[in-house]
Amino acid sequence: MSIKNEILIHCKQVLTEKVHSFKDKLNELVSDAENDSKSSAGDKHETARAMMQIEQEKLITQFNEADRQLEILASINPDEEVKSVRTGALVETNKGMLFLSIPLGKITIKNSDIMVISAIAPLAKAMMNAKKKETVSFNGTDYLIKNIS
Repeated sequence: MSIKNEILIHCKQVLTEKVHSFKDKLNELVSDAENDSKSSAGDKHETARAMMQIEQEKLITQFNEADRQLEILASINPDEEVKSVRTGALVETNKGMLFLSIPLGKITIKNSDIMVISAIAPLAKAMMNAKKKETVSFNGTDYLIKNIS
């Protein structure tokens, strides 16, 4: 299995776990709201319900974002030949390896550290469409693109 395949699998697992966590928290909030509605009325009750509603909306937003990120990962073909930097590219530079997909941060696969960044991150935008052996300058740092897969 290629390193790119392993990166994709790892990213999907992390996001899937997040989605399950969001679902569990949402179910817990719904249950709490049902139990709370059977309890007392008054200002405290209304404040608690409003706080639960805000938390629920926040979780729904996070759930939707994780779901959108899963769609981005699903659209990446790890076996496709990539000749320039773009979404789905694994970019080896003189400063380290980058995988342009979603904003996940540093992961370690096969003893290699890889920064998983969004394709709309400033560094990714600066590198977009660059090819192997080209140098890209970003924030005063030069990135030599050694390989793209």
